Amino acid sequence: CSRRGCILVLRQTASGGAADPLARLLRSSDARAKVGAFAVAAQLCSSCAQFAADGEVASVQPALRALIAAVSPSAGTAPGDALAALVALPAEELRVAALRLLLGLAQLEWGALALARCEGLLHLLLHAEAVLTPDELRDKHALASALLKSTAAADVIGAGAATVRQLREYVAAGPFAAQSKAEARPEGPLTL
Repeated sequence: CSRRGCILVLRQTASGGAADPLARLLRSSDARAKVGAFAVAAQLCSSCAQFAADGEVASVQPALRALIAAVSPSAGTAPGDALAALVALPAEELRVAALRLLLGLAQLEWGALALARCEGLLHLLLHAEAVLTPDELRDKHALASALLKSTAAADVIGAGAATVRQLREYVAAGPFAAQSKAEARPEGPLTL
């Protein structure tokens, strides 16, 4: 999307204008509508990242943040965690769209910071829980790389933490590196 198109759509979103239906589509229960809305949102993120130095683009980024917040099914779930949960679903079209939106978010500094706080996303990146196609594995790897490019995001995760070390090892090993499955952990003591 062009610089001008990005600004126009996000201004319309901020004013509750023509792009307001996009927020509804991001929350839609219709998978095809959601896939299309994710693609538009991913393109908006990529365009905002491409023109990040432009003051006019920077001025409409709060509207993009509000739009991305519409991805979350509830107030207690971060959009990054909601998207990560979709990647684990068997619907390939939805997985691809969610991964591409995550990658678009990771290209934005505020998006990378928000994603770095998402335990579900970090779990997705570090473990082989979902069965992914080769292209999806490449997107997952690109997402991990993008997060590590943001020093602020790495600091949020914990620059010296095991998670950052594991992410660096995964990025260095490549998209087809073998990853372990997460160990099941009880949430609390079991009582009979």
